[in-house]
Amino acid sequence: MLTFAEAMEGGAVGLVLSLSGTYLYSRKQGAENLDAELQGKLNQADSTIESQNSIIQDLRKPLRSPGGQQRYEEAVESLGRLGRNAVTVLRHLNKHGLLTIIAPPVGSYGPPGSESPLPISFSPTQTFECLESCARESLVTRSQRTVHLTPNQPYPVIYLDYKIAEGMKEALDELLYVSSTDQP
Repeated sequence: MLTFAEAMEGGAVGLVLSLSGTYLYSRKQGAENLDAELQGKLNQADSTIESQNSIIQDLRKPLRSPGGQQRYEEAVESLGRLGRNAVTVLRHLNKHGLLTIIAPPVGSYGPPGSESPLPISFSPTQTFECLESCARESLVTRSQRTVHLTPNQPYPVIYLDYKIAEGMKEALDELLYVSSTDQP
């Protein structure tokens, strides 16, 4: 049988071993928890950096192709030369897609007519002159249709169809609708 002193000594040793083991175990668990928390923060930081790098790469991409940039610059210069009336007519044309002007009859000096709705407060002559100026600047294309209304009619009716030039659509979409303080 154990004496009281031996029992106390055994109990003290057991207590010291138990406390030491618990202390070492808790230190190990604490370190693992801290490591897991730090690893989670590092993973989150890595994903944030990755997404920011992706955004930076997108921002570095040019807004336009080289050809698109050249057409944009040409359109800016043309609109600067043509002025506000051309911008109004081009907006109207962009909205409607096609404007048809009836050319003055051959041999007459009368005003042109129109088969299409015209911009507000613009006459067929003003619209025709703006569209012709835009065609010279290659902002719009013009096609011509000749129609004889009657077989005996000496002069045909000439219809001029205007559309935004295919290559200029993107540049004009961007330029025609900028805020009024930025407009050319």
